[in-house]
Amino acid sequence: MDITKTLIFVGTEGRYHDHEGNGQYLTTMLNRTDTIEAHFSRDYQILADGISQYHTVLFYTDIGELTPAQETGLLNYIRGGGGFFGLHTAAASFRDSHAYHSMLNGFFNGHSPYIWTLLLR
Repeated sequence: MDITKTLIFVGTEGRYHDHEGNGQYLTTMLNRTDTIEAHFSRDYQILADGISQYHTVLFYTDIGELTPAQETGLLNYIRGGGGFFGLHTAAASFRDSHAYHSMLNGFFNGHSPYIWTLLLR
């Protein structure tokens, strides 16, 4: 049985959601499977020089900034076939990184008016 080595990367200032708590939960949940070995990290440096040890990376991020080395490491990893899953606020992350948003092919520009109607009830 092949094991998929997965990085749960949480990069956040924690402004809107409990990214760290949710990331730890996801890591624990995924490690209960027989086919996934999940590792949790908040260390941005892993994007520059440690991401290649993983088959896939799950981003649960919010805001944040990438250094040129971190951006290059992440994008080279993806170009080389590494898996990427951007969860929830990934499109709102690293707002100054044009290359990151080009890779996502998207950019978060706010919630629709409908969500605010639900939240204000």
